[in-house]
Parts: sequence; structure tokens; C-alpha cells
Amino acid sequence: QQILSLAACIGIKFDIDVLSIICQRPISDLVQSLTIGLESDLIWTTAKTETELRTYRFAHDRVQQAAYSLIPSEHRRMTHLKIGQLLLQNWDSEQNEAQIFEILDHLNLGQELLAEEQSQIQLAELNLKAAQRAKQATAYSAARDYLTTGLACLGTARWQFYGLTLSLHQELAEANYLLGDFEASKALIHTILEHATSPLD
Repeated sequence: QQILSLAACIGIKFDIDVLSIICQRPISDLVQSLTIGLESDLIWTTAKTETELRTYRFAHDRVQQAAYSLIPSEHRRMTHLKIGQLLLQNWDSEQNEAQIFEILDHLNLGQELLAEEQSQIQLAELNLKAAQRAKQATAYSAARDYLTTGLACLGTARWQFYGLTLSLHQELAEANYLLGDFEASKALIHTILEHATSPLD
């Protein structure tokens, strides 16, 4: 039940390698434990042999929701934050750059629980990277969400982190423009002009 509740945090589909990181248990242990779920038809896999067991899916979204509900509601944000932190520690950005979205899905849910300033700055930087990647894929709405979260990480004293805050504002102004929200874009540009420290900026 504990394994399935953590798997439910990943989504309706989950990868055994990611689950191993989250549970901090060897893959062989997880494969053995998940056999109960397979036999009970709670989860499925397309694998024909044990060596192929890599990707699983919940039999139904209601099964996933039931597994997720095993985590008390007051602990869910902290659980997502811990999952995000574990995935971040094990992330090879050169090998799997796209995993940044999966990591941020968890970290952003627990953003308000981050107490250290350095952790908030790191999260803002990750949101900026994800937004730039999303924008390249023309996912402008997702980019706007990441940028908004990035700015929220820096709080009201954000302009003391000048370079990062400037980049977040510039990217957010562009994302809003591309989404047709010209008033929001204009407001961000005015904010940049108020805080810019050089003519070029």
C-alpha cells in the first residue's frame, strides 16, 4: 500500500526506476512487492518477463486516486516535496533534460514548505529553465505557469536577485504576449523598466 501510494504521486503510469528513487529501495524488492498489485488487478504492465518490468500503470484512475488518498491530506505537499528533492538529487540533466518537468511537478507543489532562501532560489532557477524549454515547444501556457511559480519563490525582495528576476520577468512578458495577454505583458515590461540597472536591460 505504501509503495502504491507513492506510485500514485507519479501518475497513472509510473516507471520502476523512478519509483526506486522515491521509495529508496532496490528495484528487485519493488518488483516483488508490486506482484501483489498485479495479481490483484490494481496495476498492469505489458512486460512478459521479470527482466522487462519497467513501466506499470494503474488499472483505473480511481485506483490511482484511492492509492493517493492513503497519504493524509496534510502530508501530501511534504510528500511531493520529498519526492521532488530525491528525483533532483538523482537527476542527470545531460542524459534526461526533459525530466525537469516531472521534478518540478513535485517540487512546485511543496514550494511553500521550503524554508531556506537558497532552496527557493534554486527552485526559481529550475522553473526558469523549464519555462524556456516549454516555450521552445510552444507550450506557452505551461511556460507562464513555471515563470509565475519562479517569481513566487523569490518573494517580495526578488530584485535583490537581479539577474534571475530580470530573466523571469522578460520570459513572462514574452509568454503573456505570445498568449495574447498584452496588458499583463505591458505591466511586466513597465516593472522591468522601473528596476533595470542599465539601458541595455
